[in-house]
Amino acid sequence: MMALLLGIAPDEERASYIGLVNTVLGIVNFLPILSGAIIDWVGFELVFFAVTGLLLLGYLATLGWKS
Repeated sequence: MMALLLGIAPDEERASYIGLVNTVLGIVNFLPILSGAIIDWVGFELVFFAVTGLLLLGYLATLGWKS
């Protein structure tokens, strides 16, 4: 990812591009900690039911798509 970013970023804005990517990815790096805290708080069963429901909603949303 970083090599692609270095390839497409203009020379004068390269530092800004890298800073933005590192900021976004820094937030994403905390998601496993947050998900572990949620699982400790509500339990695995509720998380599995929520994921199953979201997968079903995603599948139903794609039924009308034409390829």
